[in-house]
Amino acid sequence: MSAITPKRYTCYRAASPLKIDGHLTDGPWKAAPWTDLFVDIEGDAKPLPRFATRAAMLWDDEFFYFAADMEEPHVWG
Repeated sequence: MSAITPKRYTCYRAASPLKIDGHLTDGPWKAAPWTDLFVDIEGDAKPLPRFATRAAMLWDDEFFYFAADMEEPHVWG
């Protein structure tokens, strides 16, 4: 079995306060890089997900912010 190299993500500090409104293309979110598209935790052993999902993250002195961009039409938990 070959070694798996974990993915890396640099989470930047928000340059200004975030407005939590679902709009991820304005304000500090413009500077937040998106992750690669999500894959199954088992890697190549499983097919690629049917719907694309990616995330972006920011932080400030009080909070850690996580945003998800999901094509899934029926999100449930």
